[in-house]
Amino acid sequence: MKILVRVPNWLGDSVMSLPFFDTLQICFPQSWVDIIAKESIQAIFRHHPIVHTIHSFSKSQVKGLPGLFKYGRSLRKYGPYDLFITFTALILISIDGYGVAVARA
Repeated sequence: MKILVRVPNWLGDSVMSLPFFDTLQICFPQSWVDIIAKESIQAIFRHHPIVHTIHSFSKSQVKGLPGLFKYGRSLRKYGPYDLFITFTALILISIDGYGVAVARA
């Protein structure tokens, strides 16, 4: 199973999400997990054993809804993903997952 995770943008929230990745590894030991993360927090996830690829995200490079959708579409070349998980309850963040066209979000 290929899973794409949009991690929190804030340092503290990202640190608090680490137990989720431990649980993900227990529940889906054979899964391939990629994440979407701001450059400033990528080091937190860089050496986690379940994280395979870190896709950089920058608000300055992605403008508005069309930009988020286009960014999500650009990630399709790394898929197909079976599952998209986001830690943010904002609809805007879900747009990049929709652009990836995952089976479940």
